[in-house]
Amino acid sequence: MVSRRTLLTAMAAAPFASALPRAAFAAYPDKPIRLIVPFSAGGNADFVARVTSDPMQQILGQPIVVDYRVGAGGSLGADQAAHAAPDGYTLFTGSNGPLTVNPFVQAKLDYDPLKALVPVGNFATDSAVLVTTRTLPVATLSEFIQYAKANPGKLNSGAAIGTNQHLMAEAFKAAAGVDIPHIPYRGGAPAIADLIGGQIHMLINNKSVLLQLALEGRVRPLAVTSLSRWPELPSVPTLAESGIVGVPTDIKYAVFAPANTPQAIIGRLNTAINEGMNSPDLRATVEKLGVDLKLGSPADAAAAVATDCPRWIESAKLVKIE
Repeated sequence: MVSRRTLLTAMAAAPFASALPRAAFAAYPDKPIRLIVPFSAGGNADFVARVTSDPMQQILGQPIVVDYRVGAGGSLGADQAAHAAPDGYTLFTGSNGPLTVNPFVQAKLDYDPLKALVPVGNFATDSAVLVTTRTLPVATLSEFIQYAKANPGKLNSGAAIGTNQHLMAEAFKAAAGVDIPHIPYRGGAPAIADLIGGQIHMLINNKSVLLQLALEGRVRPLAVTSLSRWPELPSVPTLAESGIVGVPTDIKYAVFAPANTPQAIIGRLNTAINEGMNSPDLRATVEKLGVDLKLGSPADAAAAVATDCPRWIESAKLVKIE
């Protein structure tokens, strides 16, 4: 098991590796910045990238170009960022999955994300909801579990392999004792589209992307992962209320840069995130979607990764993802 202290040291120390003169970065940025998104457009990672990049580019005075690098449970995009020049012109928006889970569930990573990527700043925490297609003859989580047990192997769930949403779904299946095969996707958006269309039967995904669909009646919400019920869906219980334990409760997002990015640039980017996201109008928009803004320093982001890593590793071990 990787200790929290080891993770925190690795993530927090790397931004300060460069000792080059601060004056060398006085003009930063003087060209567009690339922000790598490791999953397909329309999903939660895309939401995070676009909400973050819009105010950042206004403060920095340069465009931030969202670059989708989809595949391998987020590892393809993380790999691109990890091997980019540490000059502040390539950033990565990531969650727990590509950074803390993939090293333990993917055998052939040619980089260590905890060393190759360093935190620029926190962005948000998002809880999730378990939903089913409305074509199933179930109305509650208990009915869904009973139906799945009566039809072993006949239902399916979907998510990108190794992602937070995948692990949450697999942890739920293990806790509920149901046989529901996993269908791999390249991101959350296509999985959600197939759920609405009835091609798959269940998934767990973020509040920010599923809440509106649930309110519109396009998906059927059965339980939320958070510790308390959502005020927008007061009749939908938590997993814990329903007797399902061991499923992680939330997903944290942050912005990262390649290791050895100079401290002055990390600081400039962190300031842009915090000032940009602290706009009252933007905060209201984000919080309306149920996303909890978690702004702070690079060290705060490192601490969040260090805290989250052990619990996600335990989930990966529990469901035996190879």
